[in-house]
Amino acid sequence: MVSTQQPLSARKSGGGCNVNSRTPSWRYSLNLFSAGGKNCETIWSHSESVNSVTSSISPLEFLEGKMRTGQWELRTWSSPAKVLLQSVLLTALVLIGGVVQEASDQTEYGYEGKSPDGPNKWGELRPDWVMCAKGRQQSPIQIRTDRAKVDLTLTELNISYNVPSSGYIINEGHALSVEVGDAGHLFLDGQDYTLLHFHFHSPSEHVIDGVQPPLEMHMVHESADGKTLAVIGIPFMEGPPSPFLDQFWSKVPEVDKSQVKVDVGQLVVDAPHLLRVGPKYARYMGSLTTPPCTEGVIWTVALEQSNTVSLEQLRAFKLVLPEPSDRPTQKLHGRDVRLRMVDRQ
Repeated sequence: MVSTQQPLSARKSGGGCNVNSRTPSWRYSLNLFSAGGKNCETIWSHSESVNSVTSSISPLEFLEGKMRTGQWELRTWSSPAKVLLQSVLLTALVLIGGVVQEASDQTEYGYEGKSPDGPNKWGELRPDWVMCAKGRQQSPIQIRTDRAKVDLTLTELNISYNVPSSGYIINEGHALSVEVGDAGHLFLDGQDYTLLHFHFHSPSEHVIDGVQPPLEMHMVHESADGKTLAVIGIPFMEGPPSPFLDQFWSKVPEVDKSQVKVDVGQLVVDAPHLLRVGPKYARYMGSLTTPPCTEGVIWTVALEQSNTVSLEQLRAFKLVLPEPSDRPTQKLHGRDVRLRMVDRQ
C-alpha cells in the first residue's frame, strides 16, 4: 500500500508564497517569503512509489543520517534542496582490533519521486544502498488499524525520559536532529535501550488510517550491546504549540545551513507531561527510512494523535528545510503489524 496526498497549491503573493495543503484530516496554510528574490517553491509534495523489495542485516549499525561502528561515527551533510550525503565507502572493515579503512565518496539522494536520485532510485545509487530497493522489511509503512492484529502481550511502553540533559540541534540536510546526553532509556523485551537522538520528518512518514500528519518525530535508541536499534515514531497534528518543541524550537532559525550545530542548553524529554506517547501504539520490524535503509529496526509508532505542532512552529521548520523529507510508504511483504489498543488508565 502507498500513501496518498492531494497536491499542494501555491501562488505568489506579496513577495512570498502562499501554500495550502489538505490531507484527510488536517489542513494548514503557510506564507514563506522567498529569500533573495527567489521564485516561490512548493513547500512539499508527495509522490507515490513502492519499491520492489531480499533481506540482510549489515554488520554496521546505521542511524538515519549517521553511520557507526564501535566509537567511529561519520556525519552526513547536504544542500537544503537535495540531500548531499558525505558518505564513506568502506574498502576494508577489520572488526578485530577495531581498524577501519575508508575511502571518501559523495552521493546525493533526494525525495522527488521522478528524479534520478529519488526514493525509487536510492537502491541504484550505491552498492551498499541496495537494501533500499531489495529489502523486504522496509520503512515507513501505512498502518491500517482495521487490518493489523491486536496483541494482548504488548505492554505499555516502559520509558524513562525525565532526566534533564544537554542538547544540540543539528541541520542534517534532510532532517533536523537533536542530540542528547543521557536523556533517558527505553526498556523493551528485557533490554535497555539508550536514547541517542531524535529527529523530525515533514510531512510524517508513517500514514495511520489514511492520515499523514504534517510532522513526525523519530526517537532513536540503541541497545546496550550495540546490536539493535529501536525507534519510536510520534506524529504531530496541527494545533496548539507543542510545549516539548518549545524547549528548543527557538533555535531552529539558527541552523539554517547544513551541518550547523547549536547548543540548546538543558532540555527534558518528559514523556508524561511534555511528550505524549500514549498507551496505544503499533509495533513492527522495519528499517531506517533513509539510505542505506538498513533493516532489523524495531519500530513503535504512537497511534494517539495527542501531540500538536502550531503553524508558527511548522513555518520555522519549513524556512530551514523547505523540501519534503518523507519516504513513500513501503510494502509489508507479509510482515505482522501488532497493535496495543488499551485505553489510558
